[in-house]
Amino acid sequence: MEKTIRVNRLSKIEGHANLAVTVEGKEVKDVKMEVFEAAQYYEAMVRDKPFHEIPITVGRICGFCSQAHHNTALAAIEEALGYEPTRQTKLLRELLQIGQMLTSHALHLYFLALPDYLGFDNAIQMASKYPKHVQQALELKHAATELVVAVGAREIHSINAMVGGFSSVPTKSKIGVLSNKLKQSKQAALETVKLFGSLKTPDLQSPPRYACLSSQGEYAIMGGMIESSECKIPYEAGKCITVHKDQYRKQVQEYLKPYSTSKFASFAGATYFVGALARVNNNFVQLSEDAKKAALETSTKFPSSCMFANNLAQAIELIHFHDRAIEILGELSKTMKQEPVAHLTPKAGKGIGITEAPRGILIHEYELAADGRVEAANIVTPTAQNLRHLEESVREYVPWLLHLPDEQISLELEKLVRAYDPCFSCSTHFLKLKLNRIR
Repeated sequence: MEKTIRVNRLSKIEGHANLAVTVEGKEVKDVKMEVFEAAQYYEAMVRDKPFHEIPITVGRICGFCSQAHHNTALAAIEEALGYEPTRQTKLLRELLQIGQMLTSHALHLYFLALPDYLGFDNAIQMASKYPKHVQQALELKHAATELVVAVGAREIHSINAMVGGFSSVPTKSKIGVLSNKLKQSKQAALETVKLFGSLKTPDLQSPPRYACLSSQGEYAIMGGMIESSECKIPYEAGKCITVHKDQYRKQVQEYLKPYSTSKFASFAGATYFVGALARVNNNFVQLSEDAKKAALETSTKFPSSCMFANNLAQAIELIHFHDRAIEILGELSKTMKQEPVAHLTPKAGKGIGITEAPRGILIHEYELAADGRVEAANIVTPTAQNLRHLEESVREYVPWLLHLPDEQISLELEKLVRAYDPCFSCSTHFLKLKLNRIR
């Protein structure tokens, strides 16, 4: 006998998807993350466009990750044209990326994830009993927004960051204001780690391979080598995979499944996860001292293979990115000046940009014709890389839940899906959890 449970308009992820689980007795027979978000065709849309239009175009892929797409495209286009940006430009772009991280993490943690654990359907209901938590979220969001607007001139879809530099830069007095603002909001970040470190979560062990960018001496988000978790402590000889961005196609294999409009991906033929948990697991020693201290004061030990710890990892990153932004602003307060935007001559070439978006590794690749127009494009997003891992985690988790009523199973699986912080589009609803029980 087959039994189907449907949960409609299940909220608090970005985009549209169904989760279908088929169980026979106590055995999970099938798991499908059915993404039915309409295809956006950006890779086709940018063909034949001049290079300078690409970053601001692809930034429209996502509101949550607009700066990440913008920055990654800038890096790819400039590489194709043989241009190396100035240190000031690199630091300003990193500030945009950090602002994106702070915004995305704060909104996900407080408005999408936290209500589940405090027994509310949404953050509006939660605010009546826990106004402090909502206030902390808004304080973090406001500080991040002020940073992004000061550097990029807009909260999303920045217009200051251009191929070749910045059309305008913050004044030194504004830099001081931003630094003070972040020093104040850092307290909310510290409180966020305490809060999410105190939440009770299942000790679900998910597939163990984690991948992120790695660069010696820094917590890499703006470039570096792709490294698997086997390259870190404990080092696993023969399993460590290190990939230069120019070779990403040899190890990151995208593919389609008939039930999903989203691509899936494997890394060296295996399931893997990208995102905050991967970064904290692999690059823990590169975190700021305050971020490491806060992490060590929680009961969760890193590296962790529990996907529910991704929420805590995002909270830890809130501290680190505050510290890194304050450090950058300190340098710019002494050296900031208006630099002319470099005028780049169109030419044929290929460039690959790779950064860490809030949800993990983001890759943009462009081939330019001699007149500077795009001939081919490829974009690999974090969520596409995580879908296979998500399905396998669901497969591992469902047997733990089969003694529960179907409604409770639905809620617990939603928590797991939301811990991945998937982004299928800029919209925010996850539809139809379907559980098939074959007796």
